[in-house]
Amino acid sequence: MFLNRAIRGTSINGLGVCSRWIHQSFKRDAVSESNVISSVKKQHLKRNPKSNRSIKRNRYNDLKIRVEKDVIESLEMNKKSGLRSPHDRYSRLKIKFDPRFEGSFKDFGVSTRLDRQLSEKLHINQPTDTQRRILSILCSDLSVLAVSSQRSGNSTCLLLYALSMKGRSLLLAPTTLAVLQLQKLCHSLEVEGVAFLYRSSEEEELNQGKQLDLKTPKVIVATPQRMLDLISEKKSDPLFMNLHELNFLGVDDADMQLLNDNKKVVHERPAQILINYIIKLKETVTSNKNSQPLQFGFIETLDISNKLLNMIKENKWNASRTLLPIGLLAKGDVLARARINQSASLSIVISDSKKVLDLKLPPLSSGMEVLSKIRSPIGREFDENAKKHLTSQLQNDKTLSQFISAEVSDALSAVSMKLKTKKSLLICPDSITVRTIMEQLTALGYSSKQLSSSTTNFFNDENEQSQFLISTPSQLPGVNLEGLTSVICLGLHALKDSKTLVLIAGKSQSPHVTLILSKSKTTMVERFMIERMLLKSGVANLTPLIGETDDYDEKAYQELFSDIHGDNSS
Repeated sequence: MFLNRAIRGTSINGLGVCSRWIHQSFKRDAVSESNVISSVKKQHLKRNPKSNRSIKRNRYNDLKIRVEKDVIESLEMNKKSGLRSPHDRYSRLKIKFDPRFEGSFKDFGVSTRLDRQLSEKLHINQPTDTQRRILSILCSDLSVLAVSSQRSGNSTCLLLYALSMKGRSLLLAPTTLAVLQLQKLCHSLEVEGVAFLYRSSEEEELNQGKQLDLKTPKVIVATPQRMLDLISEKKSDPLFMNLHELNFLGVDDADMQLLNDNKKVVHERPAQILINYIIKLKETVTSNKNSQPLQFGFIETLDISNKLLNMIKENKWNASRTLLPIGLLAKGDVLARARINQSASLSIVISDSKKVLDLKLPPLSSGMEVLSKIRSPIGREFDENAKKHLTSQLQNDKTLSQFISAEVSDALSAVSMKLKTKKSLLICPDSITVRTIMEQLTALGYSSKQLSSSTTNFFNDENEQSQFLISTPSQLPGVNLEGLTSVICLGLHALKDSKTLVLIAGKSQSPHVTLILSKSKTTMVERFMIERMLLKSGVANLTPLIGETDDYDEKAYQELFSDIHGDNSS
């Protein structure tokens, strides 16, 4: 009954059609037949004056609409809580733009000037599918939680909306490199009135503060840590930066910025502290009832659960303005949830003092069989203990001063010979300084550079002669590396978990990811950790690189982990 009341009388621009449009590229069946509504009115689609393309109106007569359960539950929750705001028209949600319309950026609310600059300066004429969906919702005065793959233009989309909308905005980026890339984009588009805040040298941070003192920017692009630094410095002036006037708050890579990897960690992340501070500040300072409620744009790229959506509901960030979650998948569909690039290939090599081989693992499960293997209580307990095992192993490792051991060096040489590319992204653990790795590579005869704002074009630079671009996992979120085709991870500590694998695989259109392991440090426990990592990320097959696999006691392996494998163990 509620569904009928919520959608009855709504035009073709209504919630139901939006849900189908927005989700049509995600393969899932998360709703029952009872949620299918037909007989939708015609929509008057405008034409694109440039391409003169349009969609026939009569296509939409009697169109069956699938309404996502998460959206309906969100609306029901708002209705039950009695939240009736003039800005939250939950009973008649309307989407301003048709996400299927293949028009230009200005057809989705972006200013004409920005649309022209995108075309002339960057040769970008149309938004991606993900950008159309996000802009359609944000321009309809709704908040959005968008789950999408990397390289979909998510960061650019949030920036373009912030620059085009009325009012002030804050965009939270996961890393300093991500802020600098958005700064470079603004310079290319000749955009003014944007402040870029990030931790840097004392001189640069003083300059950032001076710019804020001179003029309050329309858009602030910052890391959460830097924002908290500035707020702490100006405790006597809580209205510094006029955060109480914000109309839009975008969080790029929100799962990386808001969620804790360790479930037992209870402290709040910097982004969460900042968001709650801004909401409280708006409630305290703003007394005008007609003031606009804060609009959110959350982008999620790595997490394969609904943790972020649950966090948003628990913190009531969707209380004053309806939030539409798009791209969320059916519960239990583990492999389909994975955000890993399906065109990516993964190889694992293991080396001892004699030779380099491909790592051998039991056949990986597919489909729903994965559930019993990775979601059982004993399996989760294993994951927690595995993290502690890796941490203690790295802390007790006496070879940190010579991290690239003879075994790893031999494997790196063999991998470099097998790979067709001359340049690779080399991932090392966060706990080891990049300078240490560079010094060891130099001693072995390899040339390398560190990932920074000046080396993001490393793989497309024809004059660049270095073989490796070195980075840690924590530097990668929000960074685009055009031309990347090969990634090499030095040890299991560099890969860490399934999220890191998804992050690395999403940095290129079709990357070849190679994990190098040392035979002396790879036990059956490490093998099983790798197996669970692959299952969680959705990798069902490994690509042989060397051509000969190593040998291990498969029977003992199966017996050791039979309780975690469950009844469906191979």
